[in-house]
Amino acid sequence: MLRAIVFDFDGVIANSEPLHFTAFRDVLAGEGIALTEADYYARYLGYDDVGMFQAIGAARGGWAAAEIAGLVARKAVRLEELERGPTADEAEQRLAVFGSTDDDAEPHFLGWRDEVDPDELFESGRAWGLKVMRRSAA
Repeated sequence: MLRAIVFDFDGVIANSEPLHFTAFRDVLAGEGIALTEADYYARYLGYDDVGMFQAIGAARGGWAAAEIAGLVARKAVRLEELERGPTADEAEQRLAVFGSTDDDAEPHFLGWRDEVDPDELFESGRAWGLKVMRRSAA
């Protein structure tokens, strides 16, 4: 019997937008385009991946559908890398933020301390039974 359905809109339980921003920024840097965090949140938040690349491309003369598909694929790979968490070398250099739940004690990488706000995660996480911890990933 179904007892409940939880819809997790991004930012309610965990905010993955900083990871999406970083993935877009990194892919666009490979195209010689600088994407600032301010521009991302002011102009592109709410676009899906294709729409985002179409909007940015339109301001630069446009990209063909195949080019956009390639950018979307590269962004997906980069996002997976970011979601997977830090390598041992990266962990030695930066502070990572991890989270877990009572049902799943395995810590999951949520982001870099300088890119996410753990205080916001603590506050929203408590409401949903999530535990967010600060620790170095090393």
